[in-house]
Amino acid sequence: MHRAHGHHAAHLTCLFQLAMAQTYDGRRDDALKACARVVEMAGQHGERWNKASALWVSGLAHFHLGRLGSAVDAANGALERILDTLGVHSRTQVVSWLHTHEAPRV
Repeated sequence: MHRAHGHHAAHLTCLFQLAMAQTYDGRRDDALKACARVVEMAGQHGERWNKASALWVSGLAHFHLGRLGSAVDAANGALERILDTLGVHSRTQVVSWLHTHEAPRV
């Protein structure tokens, strides 16, 4: 519905939240596809908040898949786009998980 009415930010928010649900439903590859769509569409519309959120969720999905290097890259991309304190907390959480798993590029 958001997409049909041109509400790009709301549509992107729904997509990254879907990706979060997919991540914790064990559908991590689907989550990564949804996040990639958010990143692409956010770039087309100059939307930064949802792009950062999609990168954060990508980091989570990669982390749970054991892809620590990709998780680091996604988490760092999200940290570069922080716009609020909740964003700082949630994205820093991913980085701290990576530190505990000795990801060398953090």
